[in-house]
Amino acid sequence: MNNILIWTNHRRWQKAARTIVYTASLLMLLGAAPAAAAKTCKKLIKACGCTAKKGHLTLANDLTSSSPSADCVTISGAHVVLDMAGHKITGPGGAATGAGIHVLAQGNGAFIDGVNQPISNFGTGILVEASDVVMAFVELRSNAQFGLKINGGSRNSMYNSDAGNESIASSGNGDTGVLITNGNDNLIDDIFASHNAKYGIHVSGGTNNSLHDLDGDFNGTYGIWIDGSNGARIVNSTGKSNGQVGLYIGCAPTGGIGGACGSAAVSSKVVAKFGQFNSNTMAGVQVDSGDLANQIGLNQNKLERHRGRRRCERVVRHESVVP
Repeated sequence: MNNILIWTNHRRWQKAARTIVYTASLLMLLGAAPAAAAKTCKKLIKACGCTAKKGHLTLANDLTSSSPSADCVTISGAHVVLDMAGHKITGPGGAATGAGIHVLAQGNGAFIDGVNQPISNFGTGILVEASDVVMAFVELRSNAQFGLKINGGSRNSMYNSDAGNESIASSGNGDTGVLITNGNDNLIDDIFASHNAKYGIHVSGGTNNSLHDLDGDFNGTYGIWIDGSNGARIVNSTGKSNGQVGLYIGCAPTGGIGGACGSAAVSSKVVAKFGQFNSNTMAGVQVDSGDLANQIGLNQNKLERHRGRRRCERVVRHESVVP
């Protein structure tokens, strides 16, 4: 009898052991499974967390994200049109790292119409990794790092917008209003990039990027910073009342000439004219000695600006600006 009991208990133990092993294996497989893909945006977008793949999409209401790392709206298809339709996009604030709108590399030719509504409290307001993207009437304020970041894309344009604000000190972004890294032939036209913690506009690397009719004022370090970028054009723009320099062509992230540059690339063939770079703490314009063949002139006065038009009309013309 004892032998039978022992044998029966042994069988039960084996069955239990197999159940435990099976359950553990199933949990491991489930844990290793890839995360569910983000849902596709519908024509009327009602909440954060979707991906726009094609067509003309419109915000149905204000969007609010509670995730510090997730993007609110992702654009992954070519020639997508996103109309904010009078609604704002708001992130969680704090040290957020996600983007309000993220245009992936395959989102070439996208068009974003902000309708003068804010994208705020994200890590980056709009992050563009594609080319030929047009953004107009967007208000990129109070983001933890950047208002707009163009990361390697070319021929992108932002018109009639804010990356920071002319008069509201608390509206600035935590690092830079507009950052262009290693992109070519991008155009930033008719914007305020003011009251940002470090830089109004920062162009790092790339070639032939154009800054036209913009204000880079009241920023913590530089109003406009051209850093290892060739052929940039800064026309009819301002860099006033900044913490250090209005327009800096060089490699030091702080302090201008004489700052630490390391092995950073030099800038050449930069053209800056019809600008106003006064009332800065250190200097109006500074150019590192290794940055050659630049043309800096006619910057005593600026041309008349007509910024009021962007508050009363939303007609956007995609055109090149030739200094």
